[in-house]
Amino acid sequence: MIQNGVKAHASALTDLFSYGTKFILASGVAFYFIAQVSWVYVLLSMAVFGCLGMYMYFVDQKQIQIRKEKYENKKNVSSVVTRVIMSKSEMLSESLREKQIVRIEYEGREMIAKNIRQNVWMTLLFRGTETSIFILHLVLITIAAKAYFSGGMSLATVISLSVAFGYFEKILVECILFYKNFTKELAEIVGLWDFFRTTPKMTNLISGDLFEPKGGSIDFQ
Repeated sequence: MIQNGVKAHASALTDLFSYGTKFILASGVAFYFIAQVSWVYVLLSMAVFGCLGMYMYFVDQKQIQIRKEKYENKKNVSSVVTRVIMSKSEMLSESLREKQIVRIEYEGREMIAKNIRQNVWMTLLFRGTETSIFILHLVLITIAAKAYFSGGMSLATVISLSVAFGYFEKILVECILFYKNFTKELAEIVGLWDFFRTTPKMTNLISGDLFEPKGGSIDFQ
């Protein structure tokens, strides 16, 4: 757990900076070309993204709660397995061994049920967001095409808008996939923090004098 937590934390910080920079640059370019149609559409697009952000936050909170519950189930299974391995009495006692097996099976069924619930919210979160961005892309291209046929916009501007927003859509999908993996790895990080925060300190330790090495104190053979 410690190794996974440290690795996930370092990797997440690097990827967060990379994807954050890509998203900001792609957003700036996309909004610049949207402004060529009308600043009104820039404001409308920002309003749509604001609503989309609130939607993502609400749905994400649902799946995060389920993920925390799954982590507790996983931790309980690890605790039971460790107890069985390190306890000779439980290994030799048939009744205790059966009791622990039943508990492991229960925790496993709980994780399966929570996986199903989490997949529903994950689908709403990621597929719903991708679909919303795709619809917004089609709406903007339709408006730009209408402006082109009415003589209010050049073909080059329409193509540039389509390419810019298409690239923005691609970057956004990559950011969504990164966020999906990031939240999964974050569970390991949170578990690491909880481990150090809740683990009791060692007691009844006998503290001796500080060892100060001197010449001849340590011999290597």
